[in-house]
Amino acid sequence: MMEKHDDSAYPRVMLLGARLVASIAAACCVAGVAGATASACSEFSADEGDADDASVEAAFPRVEASADATGDSADAASVDAAFVCPAGAFLCDDFERSSLIGSWGSFVGDNNPAVTSSKLTLDTAFATSPTRSLRANPVAYTQAALTKGVVGVNRIEISFSLRAAAASTAQVQIVTVEFEPDVGYVQLALKDGQLAFIEQLRPPDAGPEYFMLENAAEAPIGKFRRYTFTVDRANKVATLVHGTSTATRQLVKGQAEMSRLSIGTVFTSADAPPHWFDDVVVLTSQ
Repeated sequence: MMEKHDDSAYPRVMLLGARLVASIAAACCVAGVAGATASACSEFSADEGDADDASVEAAFPRVEASADATGDSADAASVDAAFVCPAGAFLCDDFERSSLIGSWGSFVGDNNPAVTSSKLTLDTAFATSPTRSLRANPVAYTQAALTKGVVGVNRIEISFSLRAAAASTAQVQIVTVEFEPDVGYVQLALKDGQLAFIEQLRPPDAGPEYFMLENAAEAPIGKFRRYTFTVDRANKVATLVHGTSTATRQLVKGQAEMSRLSIGTVFTSADAPPHWFDDVVVLTSQ
């Protein structure tokens, strides 16, 4: 499970406001940031959204939607046929059940270890395969996510349908591949109408932390889109595929062993509109 840590044991790097631009990084959550506490601050980064917009735009250019609409679908519970899990998949989830966790290992959130939360629910309002999806309701400086251990995996591919209600200046981390607890993370985040790569590393020797955010695709505002997010530890690369469009990020830092996959709201820097996952497929290889 994703533990909460004593912030005093892990010095944080605060990259708020102008320093976000100067460092070409997003903000990291520290105990003492206004509105946050040591218990509320996740080990994941937070961007307060107070940097100069023009400078941030120059550092992280927006990615426009591909002319290829493959993978887009309307918001209706009856759009697609029933979801079919491919043979050999590590995990599949179409959220067609009454309990939250399903085949995931655990739920993490502020009411952990409880398994119910208004911040992460099964929902019938929107779905790509009848009739349910996973709805995340991001609340500032909190997390609510489903997690699954992936120890011993060198390459992980997560395919999913995603819908966001609206664009937001909050940095909402929605998918995380974790490398040995408290060492490194490769993530996808919703921010400013974009889906962005995040790479961050917290050295075990308490050395300088590393944080990178780079836009990868236009966010799926008001409709579902199908994405495939791949993290390849051996080749130090992350990719995000939508239709015929592929964004690639060469990972700067070497990462330790993969340990955990999380989806939902892994962390958010501010309250944000809801987002939905459906038809998740996870493939892994050694």
